[in-house]
Amino acid sequence: MKEDKIINLGDLFLRKGKSINPEKFKEEEFDLLSIPAYDRGEPDVLFGKEIGSSKKLLKSGDVVISRIIPHIRRCWVVPEFRGRRQIGSSEWIVFRSDKFDSKFLKYYLLSDLFNGMFMRTVRGVGGSLLRANPKLVEKFKILLPPLKTQKAIAAILDEADRLRRLNRELTEKYDALTQSLFHEMFGDPVINEKKWSLNKLDDLTSKITDGEHGTVKRLEEGKMYLMARNVGHEGLTFDDVSYISEEAHKKIYKRCNPEKGDLLIVCVGATIGRCCLVDKISDFSLARSVALIKPEQSKLNSLFLLHQFKNIHFQKKIMSRRNTSAQAGLYTGQIKKLKIIVPPLHLQTQFAERINIIETQKAQAKAALQKSEDLFNALLQQAFKGELTAAETA
Repeated sequence: MKEDKIINLGDLFLRKGKSINPEKFKEEEFDLLSIPAYDRGEPDVLFGKEIGSSKKLLKSGDVVISRIIPHIRRCWVVPEFRGRRQIGSSEWIVFRSDKFDSKFLKYYLLSDLFNGMFMRTVRGVGGSLLRANPKLVEKFKILLPPLKTQKAIAAILDEADRLRRLNRELTEKYDALTQSLFHEMFGDPVINEKKWSLNKLDDLTSKITDGEHGTVKRLEEGKMYLMARNVGHEGLTFDDVSYISEEAHKKIYKRCNPEKGDLLIVCVGATIGRCCLVDKISDFSLARSVALIKPEQSKLNSLFLLHQFKNIHFQKKIMSRRNTSAQAGLYTGQIKKLKIIVPPLHLQTQFAERINIIETQKAQAKAALQKSEDLFNALLQQAFKGELTAAETA
């Protein structure tokens, strides 16, 4: 578009912003836009005496982006004034100018186009010490349309974002529905208020084991060797798979042979307790970080077992049993001794049938979510490459 301008992003920076030490105003309430507050979705309301260090003074309509741990995209439009002074973390890069529409700039700062450049400015040794460099960021070029066009583009992106949020909320509701269905039919599996039969897991399974304890040479190709990272909340993931030789695979597979309907559970590291079912026959072996539970189908329905393990109260029970040494672990001996509720098999089967219906509907919702995500990302790309036409934003 003819009126579009290419400017340095630094032209939109707040250059002479003011800071404040809230401790000097002990009884004054502030709206604090901290990094943790962003993750919770709204500013913290705190007295000055509750805030530790000097903060940046902000105002409604400012756009802020976190320079700390920048791969987690945190960008906020400062909300409307609510009668309290608005202050923010020193980790925010603050944008304030009459040249931009706040929502338009927010979408740009959250885009892949910006984030790719942003990440190239990062310095630090890792984790919470990683920070983007504002002096490099200010040299970035941005294609800035007239304000009227910015507002029109932001409105299009708002609608696309609303659609994907609705789809995401729908998939989350299906997750909540499975949890409530389990509770409705079986109650809390730890308290066991419905007085179901209670049995050790070892008595209800044909095998409980884990993967290879020794060192296994990794290869560029070969047989799949799955680890904790491959056990996802919604099933096995194969995006980052290791491979081992046929010989090593056969050795491990003799005692640890995953089959459809088996339960896999992470038993080492930060994600202990995460679990999923083997949903199809696959030729793979397992690392030490994953345990395998093979239910006796005449006693336990696999889907029922999975959702008992996923139950929030049962997860706490699992965590209480783990070893808390240098490397946290849940040993197979501890898993075998876990007591689980065992309702009549026909009720377990009825539960599984209902879950399958919910999962079918959830799959449709996830497909719709993916389409809306693709649409939103495509519009972002078009918007910040100047490819949204005047007709589209009219």
